[in-house]
Amino acid sequence: YFEQSEQLPTRIRIFSDGDRVAAIMLQRLPTIDDAGYWEQASLLFDTIADEELATLPAEELLYRLFHDEDCRVYEARQVDVRCRCSHAGVSQLILSLGNDEAQDILNEQGKIDITCEFCGHEYSYLPAEIVELFAAKEATPQPGAPSH
Repeated sequence: YFEQSEQLPTRIRIFSDGDRVAAIMLQRLPTIDDAGYWEQASLLFDTIADEELATLPAEELLYRLFHDEDCRVYEARQVDVRCRCSHAGVSQLILSLGNDEAQDILNEQGKIDITCEFCGHEYSYLPAEIVELFAAKEATPQPGAPSH
């Protein structure tokens, strides 16, 4: 994701032993244009042992690795792992394809199936539902469009 979408060199290290999980991320900032700097930081990053990652406070781990650098530890936040997919969101995705492409998929597959890659929920749209979806879009006044 970081390489293709963000186009930022990024390293992530995750440790889990079943009872605890710890992670650290190293990312090359676009404002630093020094490959040697990134390579040095990556080499230091590679020296982290699982036990260090799992047991050391973030401040101490960063100091051990990068004590010559200006490092920050951001305030911890509770991780909320849940999917935000919805029928409305998937419908918007289909609308963003455009009617022609949606019809091409229907002609090829007989329906449109979409599976959320996060939670695995499957959404299936039959041809009549696609027609209804695009008809509702056409009937909805678009922002900035003149009214009749």
